[in-house]
Amino acid sequence: MKKAIIFLALGALFLAAGATQKTGEAQLGGMAVGAVLVIIGIRHLMKARKQKKPAAKKQREVQTVQPVVAPPAQAREEPDAEGRTLRYMYDDVRLRPDPDYSWVDMPGDEVTYRMHGDTAEAWAGDERIGTIRNETLSGMISDYLRRGDRIVSQISDVDEESHTLTVDLAFWR
Repeated sequence: MKKAIIFLALGALFLAAGATQKTGEAQLGGMAVGAVLVIIGIRHLMKARKQKKPAAKKQREVQTVQPVVAPPAQAREEPDAEGRTLRYMYDDVRLRPDPDYSWVDMPGDEVTYRMHGDTAEAWAGDERIGTIRNETLSGMISDYLRRGDRIVSQISDVDEESHTLTVDLAFWR
């Protein structure tokens, strides 16, 4: 940004000096140099604006979850015993661990869900292990539970040191 200002200022000086000259060559030379310096200054200014990073804002962590939609052909070919087909799969969905969670569950353990208001609670057996952090996914779980559709879920990772707990989810309808 400083380079841009310097080039623009020098260019303006040369343009002004060239404009005040009485002879043709000195006038054209000063104005040409001034114009080149102004152009260089503008290029530096544009470059500085592109590189300028927005001020870092303190943001809370937001988890985006992208579903893997089951291909329609696969869904039609493999219905479950009740005739339901796989609609969505989510891998490694982070839970907000319950403060009283014992951290004894292992990857592969089955997880069930219960709604508490708008929050989807994850349960492994009789123990509440955490809640779904993503509001959209909580709403989807609520819809599937309300309709009686099938949700298959299991613990995918447990890391007590980093205090993270993830699950895999599959929605059948």
